[in-house]
Amino acid sequence: MVPFSLLTPRRTCSSCNMDASVFQNLPLDLWVKIFQLTREPDGAWFDDENPPDYRWPPSILTAQTPLLLTLVCKPWRTLARSCADLWTSVKCQISDDTLVVHDSDDEFKGLADYLACSGSMSLSLIISFHIQDCERANNALQLLYPHFGRLSALRVSIGNGVLGELTPIPRVAMPHCQLIQVNFWQDKYTKWLAPLMTNELLKLHALDMREYVSANATYLPVEQQLGHLLHLQATANNFAIRPVDILRCCERLVTCTLYFRLGPHSGGKDNTHSPDFIMPYLQSLSIRVKSSYYWRDVFGHATCPSLRRLRLNGTFWPVPTFAPFLQRSRCQLQQLTLSGTNISASDLIQALQIAGETLETLVLGCQYINQVPDGSLPCFTDNLLDALDPVQAGRNVLAPHMHTLQVECQGPLETTDGRFIEVVQARMAHAGRTTGFRHITLTCGSEELQKPHFHQKDMEGVALLPEQHPGVSVRVYPDPRERDDGTDAEEGGGSG
Repeated sequence: MVPFSLLTPRRTCSSCNMDASVFQNLPLDLWVKIFQLTREPDGAWFDDENPPDYRWPPSILTAQTPLLLTLVCKPWRTLARSCADLWTSVKCQISDDTLVVHDSDDEFKGLADYLACSGSMSLSLIISFHIQDCERANNALQLLYPHFGRLSALRVSIGNGVLGELTPIPRVAMPHCQLIQVNFWQDKYTKWLAPLMTNELLKLHALDMREYVSANATYLPVEQQLGHLLHLQATANNFAIRPVDILRCCERLVTCTLYFRLGPHSGGKDNTHSPDFIMPYLQSLSIRVKSSYYWRDVFGHATCPSLRRLRLNGTFWPVPTFAPFLQRSRCQLQQLTLSGTNISASDLIQALQIAGETLETLVLGCQYINQVPDGSLPCFTDNLLDALDPVQAGRNVLAPHMHTLQVECQGPLETTDGRFIEVVQARMAHAGRTTGFRHITLTCGSEELQKPHFHQKDMEGVALLPEQHPGVSVRVYPDPRERDDGTDAEEGGGSG
């Protein structure tokens, strides 16, 4: 820490129009605390779906605060430069013109000086390449490489291609690194970053990887790091081995998002003799697939007893391993999201029967009309509504504690008009047997307005729910009032 005498001006500070007595009247430690509180991050990893203890570590928290503080006056600049923890988040954009830190209005070329201000503290670093000049890119990397040993988080983003070979990343111990985020997809950059993944990364808990191009022949050697991971977000073609084998190595995972895109192992058949495995800590699993990818072995061999949130996007039924997976896991599933799936009503009813009384949120959706023919929801039928109706199903009512139901499709609804709102009202009325709804969504494609038998009762009933049950939030589309006055349904946004 610098001597207090250097922080106390002998005259009025013209830059901030502040008298010297203001500095003298506040203790140095208080000034330091004030400076630390001004550090407002302009970027973070938002993970509101998971409880605090199971969220991703903060992504690169960057702020312009230390640079702005140095512009006020000399005492502020001296104090700011002495507070190492103000300088531990670096967002470095390497462009053709200059080095820009934190996208400030003024070009900041003192990258080495910025890093020096952080002392020996751990660093969060964003490297963003928007450059073709390889020599200039490598000069910037040479300034950054000596500090890799104290990185706590690293995000690499490459826009326009660098013409030439980047200087290889050094092999150094990285005992503080918790998060690596890779935002590029070309083979030569994968080769460049590969040495990083062979370093000692004992605290690496989160890995986020963008999908590769189909021509990629190089894979990051992440296998040795998988045993440490708590969070994984990746694409199937990031790996040279099957994703089910990746998960088998990730026994500590808490959250996982996998996009099953075509890779070198695509088209392979399920290995029924592959050993089963348990993921004891996994709470949130999201799987997005393409129809041509055989992915069912994940449900065929994994057991997830702690699973709370499950999202399947673009999956294709029949999936005979899904219900046995839920039965075997015996998890207390709280949220089930099926988006773009063609699961039948009978298969969904079976899954909800296994989920039992713990399910609180059910989301049925179709984001794109090409995911399911006509953009419809094959599972959203009168049979499903009957199973959710406490009057019709009696003691066997599905998901009695469900308080959030979202039904979103791009095509017309196939249920009987009025049946949906009838079930909703029945569940609200039977408070002793079912939990009242807090959130209701009912949306469908504009084709619904053109049907001779428009679902007017359901749409109007959902729109009126907040008046009948204060505290219930709803979203409905198309708005039945737009059909009455002849306005264009696509211009409406819904209600609630």
